[in-house]
Amino acid sequence: MLRDVLYRIDHPALSGVTLLGGLIDRGAGFIGIKGSGPKLQGTLYFSPWPRDLPQQYRDQITVKGMMVQFPDGTEYPIYKADAERPSKKAERDQMARHYRHQFSAKAEEISGVITAALGDRSSPTAEKILAGYLSNLQRNPERDMRMPEVMGYLRGLEAASILSDQQRTELSAAFKELAAFGASWNSFSDSR
Repeated sequence: MLRDVLYRIDHPALSGVTLLGGLIDRGAGFIGIKGSGPKLQGTLYFSPWPRDLPQQYRDQITVKGMMVQFPDGTEYPIYKADAERPSKKAERDQMARHYRHQFSAKAEEISGVITAALGDRSSPTAEKILAGYLSNLQRNPERDMRMPEVMGYLRGLEAASILSDQQRTELSAAFKELAAFGASWNSFSDSR
């Protein structure tokens, strides 16, 4: 930690606590060794003791580098007060991975259905067009612009007797679901 930077602790019971230059909440305690004054590492001494923490932890929670360690060995990160909580970032990253996986699985499913419908009429150009539609539904600015093209593409495949009306309807719904997965993936990837 730097002495002149405001920090927070990524622990539910300590989420409102700030650390600055070895002091806790500007006078509600300090980090260090009793009798030695504030330090950037050492034991957390609260005054008064936070009501959401068990009393048996009193004077046993330590600061080591950028981590707070509890007596049971669990550790929680210390982070700059104006930054995103590490646990929130990990949760957001997990959700982004979840929606990326759903997006990829749905894109493969759609690609498989259309490629099978095209059969021997498939070509590198047709595959490139399809891949372009699929990838464009991942990115926010292009998604809304491309959806009418996708629906036109499906109508074209139906008009060429490559897809039945039912297949076109099902693929339209699948493309809309793909776009929703892309939107969710983007929102968790970009948000803070």
